[in-house]
Amino acid sequence: MCNGVNLDCLGNESYDLVHSTITFQHICVHEIRYSYLKEFGRVLNKGGWITIQMGYNDEPINNWRSNQKLDLNLH
Repeated sequence: MCNGVNLDCLGNESYDLVHSTITFQHICVHEIRYSYLKEFGRVLNKGGWITIQMGYNDEPINNWRSNQKLDLNLH
């Protein structure tokens, strides 16, 4: 669908939800991962949601709450 580096094939502010499940840890190049985060913000409608699930090891992250918000200033 897209080129594997960004989401240029998708329009600005065209989605209410961007969802990624167990994907980002497989993108080894930091710049590509960061590019996707910026692109998520670009294609997301104002007030939309981004959900990202990542896994790095078997140990739980005890100090992170599932309802904690992260502001990446993607717009």
